[in-house]
Amino acid sequence: MRLKLFFWGLIVVILVSSCASVEPKSVCKYEPYPKFEDVVHYFFENYSIKDFQDKSINFRKDKNGWQIQIMDRSAADEVLDEFEVWEIGTTKFKKINIDKVSDPNKNETKMNEYLNDDSFIHLYNCCPYYGYLGWEQDVINDFKNISQYSDSLICGIARAYSDYASSLLTPRLNFADSLNSFNLSENEYTMTDEQLKEFRSYAYKSLDLYEIIAERNPGFNTVVGPVELKLSNDKMNLFYETYIFKSYTDAINEIDDIFYDDVIITLAKNYLNSCPKNTILFTYGDNDTYPLLYVQNKLNYRTDVSVVCIPFLQTDWYVNFIREGGRYANGIPIEIPISKIKNNKREVFYYLPRSKDERDNRISVDLFLKYVLDDKISVQDYYEDEIYSYANNKLFLNVNPENVIENKLVSIENKNRIEQKVNFDLSKSHILKMHLIILDILSENDWERPIAFTSVSGGTIKGLENYFEKSGYVYLLNPVYNESGVRIDPENYYNYLMNTMIWFDLDSVKPYYNEVVSFTLKIIKLREDFGKLAVKFSESGDKDRALEVMMHSKEIMPYDFFVPSVFEVQYANGWYEIGFVNEGDEYLLFMVDRVSKELQEFSKLDDKNRSQNHYDISLAIETYRRVLISLEQYNRDTLYSDFQPEFNKYLIEFDL
Repeated sequence: MRLKLFFWGLIVVILVSSCASVEPKSVCKYEPYPKFEDVVHYFFENYSIKDFQDKSINFRKDKNGWQIQIMDRSAADEVLDEFEVWEIGTTKFKKINIDKVSDPNKNETKMNEYLNDDSFIHLYNCCPYYGYLGWEQDVINDFKNISQYSDSLICGIARAYSDYASSLLTPRLNFADSLNSFNLSENEYTMTDEQLKEFRSYAYKSLDLYEIIAERNPGFNTVVGPVELKLSNDKMNLFYETYIFKSYTDAINEIDDIFYDDVIITLAKNYLNSCPKNTILFTYGDNDTYPLLYVQNKLNYRTDVSVVCIPFLQTDWYVNFIREGGRYANGIPIEIPISKIKNNKREVFYYLPRSKDERDNRISVDLFLKYVLDDKISVQDYYEDEIYSYANNKLFLNVNPENVIENKLVSIENKNRIEQKVNFDLSKSHILKMHLIILDILSENDWERPIAFTSVSGGTIKGLENYFEKSGYVYLLNPVYNESGVRIDPENYYNYLMNTMIWFDLDSVKPYYNEVVSFTLKIIKLREDFGKLAVKFSESGDKDRALEVMMHSKEIMPYDFFVPSVFEVQYANGWYEIGFVNEGDEYLLFMVDRVSKELQEFSKLDDKNRSQNHYDISLAIETYRRVLISLEQYNRDTLYSDFQPEFNKYLIEFDL
């Protein structure tokens, strides 16, 4: 049922490893299916869901076509009803026996829950079948003659083999059938030799298929980037799973056949060299996890850093592994007993306050953990189901000033700014087991080791960003409050950007790596940080270093290669602050020209396609808005007057 499968969907979104090409070509007997997005639109724009408010809606793509399944929240994976909306061999959607919706826009919010899930979109479109228990077995059984198939279809078949391999170790992943699982939790999470052989046979088959694509089309794109990168990540995943579920000795042989592109190795090294010694580094996905593990295990680079992949914290086997230490984990401090999270316990918690005090009072992380680990307090009746809950979403993390100072977690200049408590809020919707484990690690660490994250997100844990200091490619947690958000220490950051950071020759970057490199540096906000650093130096009167920083950034990050994003508009402020107004204007003109062309193309779309592109349209409008703010802030009146009418036109055009 969706209540139970929800968190795995989230994991797949974060730990991205699905394929981006969607429609199989007609070079094989496999008939192209309607895209997932089209099925979702058809269902929600035509049929009422008022009778399903306490149910889950699942989309099943199998050998017969597309089905809509109504799932019971109170009984795991029980299908209450099923409606076939498209049959193989036909060209139109079928009418189904559900009341028509009175207004096509009435279900828009629910519909967007599916359309905003990029991972599910790619999985449904890439894989021949998907969305039900045993899908991967059906794909493996039905698709044998690989030579006939397109790259897109081979990618989906490869995914079926890799998911099946992982499901042997970790059931309930991506609709995996738990009946196939080795049940390793009953055997101290360790495979036998025979189990290792079976696991490898499916994993190797998946890798062989990705090899076929990489050899004939190295630029084939997947969600994580070119297929070469996908292949290397999946090989590292095989290494890591073998290490966790068997032994390092068995795993290390797998790493000899892994070769990351130089640009990916450079990015991985920069993540690690951004960390102080002995850091616990929380990562979010394939590209900020597997390459880091590679350079540690094969190149012996910065092995003092403990890489902890957040999505994996949803599993008891991973928590058990990092607590014990592993080769480079150095033992992660976790107090929660495995028995409290084993066998899918406490996978998701829902916010259910019972009083005003619980809504308003801020409690310690330690007390919060005590409450949610106590079944008598946290287990609540919900409809006909029992769920785990939390009543307090306002928390604080106690600060140990002695440990902070002794372990040099703040600079000498900020010694007197150390807070006694770090205040933050949890989501008022739900949290996952992974968030519980993060809180436990933060509490048990007691400020002994540096804590860093590769990204800052305010979605589930809000307010921690006010206690982050940017350190190269990562965000260091320290108990110094900054009202405006993430802090920059000018001297430390200057030294990193100008001296420590490893850069790469752009001319040597393979064209099909351009997008993944640009995207990574946007997530890191590297260009934005150059601008912020220049502003800091300018405000302190150090115009020379402000200019040095801006000139260096323009040299290594040309606009045509690293296309500016909405998050990088304020980079122009660095030029304006040091009096280089022409440079600032050039940068913003480049951005306006790009978003204006995007909006012109969006304006040609019909209402349905505009709805499908709503996020990108809003992003372009927001970029334009931020450009105008910078122009107004630095009195660029002529440019502001030139652009304001066009911006207003697009606001009306797209009803924003």
